[in-house]
This record gives sequence, structure tokens and C-alpha cells, in this order.
Amino acid sequence: FRVTRHPMMWSFALWAAAHILVSPTPRQIILAGAIGLLALLGAHLQDRKKESQLGDAWASWEARTNYWPRFAGLARAGTAAWIGGIVIWLAATYGHIHANGIAAGVWRWF
Repeated sequence: FRVTRHPMMWSFALWAAAHILVSPTPRQIILAGAIGLLALLGAHLQDRKKESQLGDAWASWEARTNYWPRFAGLARAGTAAWIGGIVIWLAATYGHIHANGIAAGVWRWF
């Protein structure tokens, strides 16, 4: 089992992609695009910094991990994780209405 090296950076990149897909306005493309670019470029630059600082130790770690997320692992998360994730997503998208005045997720249709 190989882990992804930068899960938080990938979460920002996926957040940015989702926002650009659902609201491709110029301001959203600039804001979310900058966040996504910074996340992915930052992850890559972090890897290069560690490579120069740690040398062989980093090469060994890099060989055991992935830069790219492994979406096949989503199926192995389990029922409790999926239910919990859906509940958190519903709460977060509901909060989006009150925080931003814009309905998000399934709340756009209610």
C-alpha cells in the first residue's frame, strides 16, 4: 500500500478544480486557479527541497509513496467513512449558503 505524499495539497487542488467546474466565472477561475496552481506547484517544490536536503533518505521515501492521489483507495475507505464524509459534505455545503450567500452542492436544488 502506497500513500500519497501531499494529501492536503491535493485537497486544495481538487477544491479549486471543483469550484472552477461549477462556477467558471473570471474571478473564480483566477482565485481558484491560483490556489490550485500554488498547491500543486508547492507540493512539487517541497519534494525537490526535500530531495536536496535529505538525498538518499528522501529517494527511499519517494520510492515508497506516490505524488499523485490514488483514487482506487476510495473504495477501501469503508461504509462508516463514506457516511461520515457525506454528512460532513452536506453540513459544509449547507454552511456555504450562510457564509457566502451562494447555495452549493445538493442545496442548489432545494
